[in-house]
Amino acid sequence: MQTYHAKQYAVVNTLPLGIQGENGVRQIVFDAEDFPELPEASVQLLHQRAGDDAPYPVSGIDVGVEGVVWTVSDTDTAAAGIGRCELRLCAGDGSVAKSRIWFTQTKPALDAVGETPPEPWESWIDELLDAAREIRNAEPHLPYIDTTSGTWQVWSIEDDAYIDSELPARGPKGDTGAAGPQGPKGETGDTGPQGPKGDTGAAGQQGPKGDTGDTGAAGPNAVSGSTATAFTGLLKGNGSTVAQAVAGTDYQAPISAANKLPVANVSGYTTTQMVVTYDDDSTATFNVMVVSAS
Repeated sequence: MQTYHAKQYAVVNTLPLGIQGENGVRQIVFDAEDFPELPEASVQLLHQRAGDDAPYPVSGIDVGVEGVVWTVSDTDTAAAGIGRCELRLCAGDGSVAKSRIWFTQTKPALDAVGETPPEPWESWIDELLDAAREIRNAEPHLPYIDTTSGTWQVWSIEDDAYIDSELPARGPKGDTGAAGPQGPKGETGDTGPQGPKGDTGAAGQQGPKGDTGDTGAAGPNAVSGSTATAFTGLLKGNGSTVAQAVAGTDYQAPISAANKLPVANVSGYTTTQMVVTYDDDSTATFNVMVVSAS
């Protein structure tokens, strides 16, 4: 009978159960030193075969000096593939100790035998391969997750290679948890850059006519040298408004050359000055010649 020791802290965590349908030809020994001492504790081994939805209690276990011995039955090897197992110690006071979860491997069996079996290998080749396998098995072969399938890849001692356990590494999505408390307000971020100028919007509708405003105060009613005007020449007033003065009507029109007195006929004249004062208090001085015609 083949015996395999399952160490609690071993690097390789795949237990070879044998070939599908095998019965009573292999033992798995769980070392007693890996578990705490629980008085009057009962031992239970749970095994979940490949394809099973739930584990079942293994019946073929015995407790000895070395530890817990699992004699693998055809019930345990009924399904080929990767399974899982866990050892539990349950005390009368309610204390429970659990082992790590080991992967189990059951290799498939052939349904039919070929017509021409291959030539047997020389015994020395088998011994050489077994020695090389033992050396490689001494190296750490930790399980890893295949990024494509999302399942655990475990090391098979018998296959001397990693195999797909078909066990998902990620469990089912749990229920959404309750909302956590509101976190503190973060610091105000820096002002972002000025955005591009938007298009000019359409003109709005004409608003309603506003109320007539109050009459403004009367402006200054005086004409001075700084008063702007569109008139040219002399101005006249009619008692209410200012208008353009008309030459020959409102004042003496300029004397033409035909009406001027000839200088040769001027004699016995006198000269005097006349000062004119305007509304802005400016003055002008004129020389006036008084003559008599001969």
